[in-house]
Amino acid sequence: MLHGFLKALKQLSDPKLKGVLMIGILGALGLEIALWFLLWQGVSLLQLVQLEWLDQALDVGALLVVMLASLWFFPVVATLIVGFFLEHVAGAVEERHYPGLAQPRDVSPFESLGTALRFVLASLGFNLLALPFYFIPILNLGVFLLLNGYLLGREYFELVAARRLEPEAMAQMRIAHRGRLLLTGMAGAALMTIPLVNLATPVLLTAWMVHVFQSLLGKQKPL
Repeated sequence: MLHGFLKALKQLSDPKLKGVLMIGILGALGLEIALWFLLWQGVSLLQLVQLEWLDQALDVGALLVVMLASLWFFPVVATLIVGFFLEHVAGAVEERHYPGLAQPRDVSPFESLGTALRFVLASLGFNLLALPFYFIPILNLGVFLLLNGYLLGREYFELVAARRLEPEAMAQMRIAHRGRLLLTGMAGAALMTIPLVNLATPVLLTAWMVHVFQSLLGKQKPL
């Protein structure tokens, strides 16, 4: 796992990955800033108390709380954006490190979009259910890592594996290696809690998962 991570990290300098990385960064930041702006406009219309200075302080405090809370959902936003460019990332990694592979399975844009949307809905749903635990120190980190580690490990594996395996074979491999995928996903979720690093994590995790998937294939002949 560590060897694959280091290879993925080194390849971030690849122009093909850097282009996707910039799209992911600008897209995620744009969505976050737009969300914060809309929330600021909303809270500024509310007048909670009669004292103007106290009301403004409450507005700023509420916005800061929402901004911090929104960072917990960054994996969802970033993954949705990068999901549109998975073929470029996975293809660049396979071209550089696995040049002998056969042509990948034809994954339609609708299939990729559907997979990404399912992940977004699942992530939002589970994270909203777990939201009360996020306000409990120490426990919040464990819940976040386990929950998003499972979601990220499964989602990125399926995004990468769909290029080489049919759905049934992909599901069998995912179940057989769920422990390793969970650890990979937890590492990705941990990286997404680090400011600035989290902007590059979706591309890095996609590239890393290609190496994880190829190692899991072992001696099997890629489809």
